[in-house]
Amino acid sequence: MTGIEALSLLKNGKTLRRTSWEPHEKCKALDFFGQWIVHLAREEKDEISDQQLKEIFNERFTLIDSSFDDFFGSFDTIDAGEFLHDDWVIVE
Repeated sequence: MTGIEALSLLKNGKTLRRTSWEPHEKCKALDFFGQWIVHLAREEKDEISDQQLKEIFNERFTLIDSSFDDFFGSFDTIDAGEFLHDDWVIVE
C-alpha cells in the first residue's frame, strides 16, 4: 500500500510495517495532544517476577527534572521520508 494509505490506517489504530524492515520492526501512531507521532512499536515483555520487581524498585531509580523536549525524544519516531515508499503492509 502507499504511504498515504499507511498514514490513514495508522491514525485508525492499525499497526504497520514496511516490507523492507526486519520482521520485528513495526510502527503505530500516537495522538499526542493533537500532534500525530508515528513511532516504532515495542514488544511487551513477559510478566515480571516478584524478584525482578524488587530489584527494579529497590532504590535503583531516581527522579530527575526533565522538560517536554526530553520526553518527546524518548520515542523512536519514524521519519516522514518513510511514507514516500509504497511497500507498507498491515501487521495488526
